[in-house]
Amino acid sequence: IQVELLEKIVGYIDSVINLLSFALTCRELCVLIIPWHIEYRWISCHPGRTDIWKMLSIKPHLAARLQHLEIHRHEDFA
Repeated sequence: IQVELLEKIVGYIDSVINLLSFALTCRELCVLIIPWHIEYRWISCHPGRTDIWKMLSIKPHLAARLQHLEIHRHEDFA
């Protein structure tokens, strides 16, 4: 299967657990999914994490994979 089609299929998988299970079915999927789809699928942080915002701004392909973003007040991490 072409990489573009695999990317589309992977994009429809919402659950990180299901995504990981799919990645572990073969080497080609593992290389495609881990870490590019796993690491940036779900982000939970406070607004002061400029390293994350910078990474997402300079690597739009990672930002495109983001499906869930939680922004917390600084007090939530104290």
